[in-house]
Amino acid sequence: MKIKSFSFSDLFNNKTFLMIISVIGAIFIWATITLTVKTDSEKTIRNIPIDFSVQGTSVEALGLNVFEHSADAINLKLSGSRNSINLISKEDISVNMLLGKVVGPGKYTIQLNVSLKEGVGDAKVVDYTPKSIQVSFDRLATKTLTINSDISDLSAADGFMLDKGYPATPEVNISGPESIIKTINTCVANTSNVKIKDKVLNKTLTVPVPLILYNENGAEVTDENITLDKETVDVSIPVLKIKTLPIVAHFINQPSNFAEKEFSYSLSTKKISIAGPEETIEAMSQVDIRYVDLKTVKAGDVVSLNVELPSGFINVDNITSVDVTIPTKKMDEKTFNITNFNVVGTPEDKNVSVITKRLSNVKIIGEESIVSSLAASDIVAEVNLTGATLSSGTSNYSATITIPGKSGVFWAYGDYEVVIRTY
Repeated sequence: MKIKSFSFSDLFNNKTFLMIISVIGAIFIWATITLTVKTDSEKTIRNIPIDFSVQGTSVEALGLNVFEHSADAINLKLSGSRNSINLISKEDISVNMLLGKVVGPGKYTIQLNVSLKEGVGDAKVVDYTPKSIQVSFDRLATKTLTINSDISDLSAADGFMLDKGYPATPEVNISGPESIIKTINTCVANTSNVKIKDKVLNKTLTVPVPLILYNENGAEVTDENITLDKETVDVSIPVLKIKTLPIVAHFINQPSNFAEKEFSYSLSTKKISIAGPEETIEAMSQVDIRYVDLKTVKAGDVVSLNVELPSGFINVDNITSVDVTIPTKKMDEKTFNITNFNVVGTPEDKNVSVITKRLSNVKIIGEESIVSSLAASDIVAEVNLTGATLSSGTSNYSATITIPGKSGVFWAYGDYEVVIRTY
C-alpha cells in the first residue's frame, strides 16, 4: 500500500483548518486590543455601605452618637479603562460623612464624601446617589426602671383572690437617645399582652410578659433606637384561698397556772377574712394576735393589738388592729404584803440568800372566787436565776408572783424585785 506524502500547502486548502486558524486569530487580535489599548468605560456599583463611625471626630468630642439615618448605602458610577474599573469592588470604595455642621443633638442634612482606595488605576468617580442623607445625632443615655406589673385583665375563681403580679427581676435597664430616654418614667409588664387560655384563675400562674415603656403622660414609647437589657420578664401571679377565721388573743407575764382558755376577754372584732396559699390556709384554725402584758392591765382596761399575718398572706378585711378588753364581770383585785420567797435555778457553784423580807402592796387581779379567798400566805415571790451571771454581793432580781395550788384566771399587777446576796 502506497502512503501519501504530507504537505503544508495541503492544510491551507483544507476549509476546516482555515476556520480554526481564523477563530484563533480573531481571539488573539481582540486580546491584544483589550490589554494594550486604553478605552474608556463605565461601571455602576450598588449598595456601597456608608461609614457612620464618629470616632476621632468633633462629634465624638461632643459626646454624640448616630441614632437614625435616612439611607444605609449609596449607588456609585465609575469611569476609566475597562481593565481598571473591572478590578474595583465595594471594598475599594469609602463613603464617609462630612460632620462639620454638627454642633449638638438634632437632625442634620449630612453631605457624603466618596473616595477610592489607592491602586485602582485611572478609575474615577463620575456620580453617586444619594449625595446627602438625614442623620440624627444624640447623646447615649441609660436609665434603670422598676418593673410594674398589670394583671387587671385576670380574675380569680370563687373563693380565691389574686395577689399582685411579682416580676422575677424587679428592674430593667434601658439605653438610647438622651432626648427620648429622659421622657420615659415607667415600665409595665401587662398580662393583657399575653395569650392566656383561661383568665379566671384558681392556681398560681407564672407567665413571660413583654415589657412596655411609657412616658409621664401614660403614652407608650416605642423607638428602634431604645434597647432594653431584657424584652420580657416572668411574672408570678399568686392565687390565694380566702378563709374567715376567729381571732384569738395571747398573753404574757401570767402565772404558770393561769387558765388562758377560761379568760373571758372581749374583742372589738372576733373574726377576720384572710387569703393565703391554699395548703397553708386550710391548716389554719385561728388568727393569733400577740401580746397582752398582764402585769400592765387591770379589769376593764383596753389594749390594742396589731393584726400580723404570715408572709404571703393578705388581710382581705383590712383589719389592722383589734382592741382587747379585760373583763370586769366577776372580777376582783386585792393588795397583799408578801413574805414568802423562793429562788430557783441557782448555779451549783454558788450560794444565795434572800435579803428582802417583805414585798408590800402586791396587787392580785383575777376571778372573784379566787381573789376573795386568798391570804398573803398563799402567795409566793419567785426568782428564777437560770442562765443568770452571778457575782458575789447583793443585787436586785425580778420576781414572778405565783399562787401555788391555785388554777384559774388571776395575775399580779406591776413589777416586783427581790434583793439577793450571792456568795
